[in-house]
Amino acid sequence: MIDVLTVIEELKEIKAQLTSGNTVMAIKKIDEGIAYREKEVADFEKEYAPKDNINKVPMGDLANDPFDITGQGV
Repeated sequence: MIDVLTVIEELKEIKAQLTSGNTVMAIKKIDEGIAYREKEVADFEKEYAPKDNINKVPMGDLANDPFDITGQGV
């Protein structure tokens, strides 16, 4: 919820800049907001993305082989 309030506040600041004709400052605020959120996404992905060597299922493990209850073969 705090994130939503932060975005609302940023949008109000950008609107004020645009209304006063200060397009350069409005664009700067937008760029800062984009950069901040892109960094948040990158940090999240770095922290919570699946690691290459974690949770891999061993190949050829009998527990992972398909099981055919019909007896007709897989």
